[in-house]
Amino acid sequence: MKRASLIGQRVVILGAGREGLATYEALLPILGPETLQIWAESGPASVEQVGALAIKTAIQTGPFDERLADFDVAIRSPGIQVDHPALVAYRARGGRVLSPSSIYLAERPDVPIIGVTGSKGKSTTSSILAHLLQAQGRSVLLAGNIGKPLISCLETKSDVVVAELSSYQLSDLEGALSLGVITRLFPEHVDWHGSVASYYGAKKRLFDLVAGQPVLINQRDLNLVEETEDRPNRVLVNPPEAQASGELHRRGNTIYHQGQPIFDASQWALRGRHNIDNAVMALAVVEQWGDQISQAVTHLGQFQALAHRLSPVAGPQLHDVAIGWVNDSIATTPHATKAALEAFGDQPLVLMVGGYERGGDWTVVIDHLKNHPLLGLVALPDNGAAIAERLLGAQVIADAQVLYAEDLDQGIEKALGLIQQQANQCSLSSCAVLLSPGAPSFGHYRDFEHRGQSFVDALIARSKSAQRSR
Repeated sequence: MKRASLIGQRVVILGAGREGLATYEALLPILGPETLQIWAESGPASVEQVGALAIKTAIQTGPFDERLADFDVAIRSPGIQVDHPALVAYRARGGRVLSPSSIYLAERPDVPIIGVTGSKGKSTTSSILAHLLQAQGRSVLLAGNIGKPLISCLETKSDVVVAELSSYQLSDLEGALSLGVITRLFPEHVDWHGSVASYYGAKKRLFDLVAGQPVLINQRDLNLVEETEDRPNRVLVNPPEAQASGELHRRGNTIYHQGQPIFDASQWALRGRHNIDNAVMALAVVEQWGDQISQAVTHLGQFQALAHRLSPVAGPQLHDVAIGWVNDSIATTPHATKAALEAFGDQPLVLMVGGYERGGDWTVVIDHLKNHPLLGLVALPDNGAAIAERLLGAQVIADAQVLYAEDLDQGIEKALGLIQQQANQCSLSSCAVLLSPGAPSFGHYRDFEHRGQSFVDALIARSKSAQRSR
């Protein structure tokens, strides 16, 4: 539905987060404040929250209930559940529910849109793809679940849009995409979707949105391959080494194409084989888009890691131990934490975990730790203690290696103490401290960026304090 179709109708935006406010800003000039409201179930309705709009009354705080019947259209921010009881009742009464991204797709049919999703890797793959397409001379908009919300880019001119799409956004997205990419598929956000099947169904809506155009599938994910085997428009990418011949694929830490090595992990700053897989997926899209892989790959080494994704951070050091501090706050699932751990191999490592309890399965991390034990574990609120209990029960860590912290600053302090203790007991010249929570940041931080920046700020403050005390 285009914005013009909303003129004369009473519209409510549900959710006052980043996308809700962007939607308000996009619709306000057309609808005016008389017929447009924002509702938030909780949180203060303040000028600061509204940001540049500076409208004190923009946000109405309270429960979503039968008062929705006063509106003709409800626009659901991605964080609001599709089957929220109030929305179920609203639809039953004939109410129309839209998503902000659907408005963008309706307004901009002129621009080709590549939709990228996945349980892990969608942000990095989207960013690599945008980088490669731009390096080839195209004007590229990277938006959606990363960067700016799509609806805030209605007036942005571009040759192509790379849209990172979460399962929250895909659940009721309407419109047409030009090409699709799915990086990985494993159970996630089950508390929000209600079941694994519902979550998988949301991700697989990408096939319907491309209307018969290709959806590129990472063949290294066996679950993803199995879940999409009935889709005629899927294109398998990155086959396992034993099945690959001349196809684009990863072999070890190297990308091969037409039987020849074209890129190696040593040529860029990103850690982990999973990021090489992400690069393969991005290159496959470039090839689908009609560009030469041989030209695109020359720009791959210039790509920089995303903020809060295995980002090295300057932090305090001990006299006899070199410590590498790493911010992986974007890891909000155990699978993402496992991928981060794999990037460190057998390097001595202190892992900081914990956040909002979402019922993640830590079996994948446990299986990894059986062969790659940790130097220590720092358990953070809310579910860090429960994660520690799982690891202790699986006997992949000992009681003496587990520390409990009330916040990030205390976690850093305890990590330093553990490292010093280990250095005193055995030969330890270097190690890393990895913040890879494996859980969302809800309840303590606005989002994973806020959590990651808080980690960085705490490290800076502690380093300055150490310098002053010398």
